[in-house]
Amino acid sequence: MNLKKIQFNKGMTYVELIVVLGIFSVLMAVVLFDYQKFQDKIDIRNLSNEIALSVVGAQKDSMSGRLNASPFFSKPSYGVYFDINSNNKIYTYFADLNNNGFYDSIGNCPAGECVDILSIASDETINSIKVYYYNAPMTNENNISILFTRPESAPSFSANNLILNNVSYVVLEFVSPSLESSNVLVFASGRVQIN
Repeated sequence: MNLKKIQFNKGMTYVELIVVLGIFSVLMAVVLFDYQKFQDKIDIRNLSNEIALSVVGAQKDSMSGRLNASPFFSKPSYGVYFDINSNNKIYTYFADLNNNGFYDSIGNCPAGECVDILSIASDETINSIKVYYYNAPMTNENNISILFTRPESAPSFSANNLILNNVSYVVLEFVSPSLESSNVLVFASGRVQIN
């Protein structure tokens, strides 16, 4: 009769433990490296959604006539103002009380036409403002007002206190520190799109 010795494994050797820990470390490094890029994409997308909602909010407030400027005047227009030269981490939600088609930044907020100053809490910034025209080349602007006047749902655009005519759409570009980017497009028809 041939009896075989049965060997019992009493546990892992140090070599096996080091190999398992090494594999686990490599996998964790890959996951954490990709996680930061993933988080930047999520943050930039959330910022684009937030700003698109502000633009749509101005459109809705204008259409519904949120408040009366005075008993003797019509309901004001509402808009969003961006100025990347003065600060590329804030934008202003405003009511055009005098209906001149511009954001008059007189006084502190909430006073005058300023309803609210909205700041970008994360590390993303407003990188550029591009205006595309129907029959003209694209221009880069440092500031822009996107204004909605009742009863129209289509916006009017102004930059440097000049009304911009024949605008097809405006692109607001946002960028993260890792150079992830996202765009909000505001069309002359009133449609707001996130790319």
